[in-house]
Amino acid sequence: MPQPREQLDLLTSENPLRDKLGDAFWNDIPSLPGVYRFWSAAGDVLYVGKSGNLRSRLFSYKNARKTSVSSKIVRLIRNTERITYETTVSETEAVLLENKLIRELKPEFNSANKEPETYYYIHLMQSGDSAVGIELRMSAPDDIRENCFGAFKGHVPVRSAVGALHRTLHHFTGSDSPYPTVLNRVLTPRFYAHAFDVPVPGLFSIISRFLNGESDELLTVRENLLSKDDDYASLFTRTRLEYDHNLLQQFYQVRARFNYRIRRQLEIRDHLLAQEDYDDYLVLARHFPELQIRF
Repeated sequence: MPQPREQLDLLTSENPLRDKLGDAFWNDIPSLPGVYRFWSAAGDVLYVGKSGNLRSRLFSYKNARKTSVSSKIVRLIRNTERITYETTVSETEAVLLENKLIRELKPEFNSANKEPETYYYIHLMQSGDSAVGIELRMSAPDDIRENCFGAFKGHVPVRSAVGALHRTLHHFTGSDSPYPTVLNRVLTPRFYAHAFDVPVPGLFSIISRFLNGESDELLTVRENLLSKDDDYASLFTRTRLEYDHNLLQQFYQVRARFNYRIRRQLEIRDHLLAQEDYDDYLVLARHFPELQIRF
C-alpha cells in the first residue's frame, strides 16, 4: 500500500532501491536505449519511463537523495518493490513504446498521456459552387475518405474552430441576418450546411487546402469579405470577429499545419492521419526537435 505523504519525514534518508534490487540487478543494466517500469509490492505498474541510456537513468533513481528530488520521486522510490526494463533499437522506438504503455497501463505516477482524447475527422461536402456542408465524424470510411481531413485532436478546440468556420461561411450566403442560434453555441452541431445566394467559385478548394494544412488563404479571403461590408461591425461585434479569426488561425497552425508537417516529414502518403497513431506523432514532435515538426 502506498506510503502516506505525511509519513515520508519518518522514513530513513537512505535510498531503499540499492538493497531491494541487489547488486546483480544494478550491475547488469545496459547503457542502451529502452523503457523501464517501476512495480509495487502488489504487482501494479507505478511508473513507466524511457531513456536513451537505461543504465544512466536508472542509476539516477538509485542514487537519488530525499533532499535533492521532488516528493513525488521520493514516494515513487519508497513504493517501488522491483524494476524491470527492456531495450529498444533506438531512442525513438523507446519514446513510442513508453507512450503506448502509459496509455494502456495508466500508471499512478505518470501524469501525461493517460486520459483518452477525442479525435475528429472533418468531412467537407459540396453541391456545385452554391452550397457547402461540414460534418464532424469519428471515422473516415472509404466512400467519403477523399473529402475528409484529420485526424484532429481535442473535443472543444476542434468543435470551436469548426464553429468559427461555420460563422465565416455564413457571410458567404449573402444573408444580412444574425448567425443562426446553433452557430452561436460554444460547440457547434456535428453537421451544418450553407447555401449561397450567389455561387462562390473556388471556395470548396480554399477550405480544403485550409483543412489539409496547405494554405491559410481562407483567413485572407475571410478578412477581405468582411471589410467590404460597411455594416458588418454593427451586426457582428468586432470582438466576436476577432475571436473567430483567432480560433481559425490557431486551428490552422496547431492542428492542420501540424498534420501537414507530420505527413511530409515522416513521408506518410495518405492525406489522413490515423487516430490511433496521433499521440505518437505528438510525442515525436516534443522529444525530437530535429524532426522540425512544429506545433
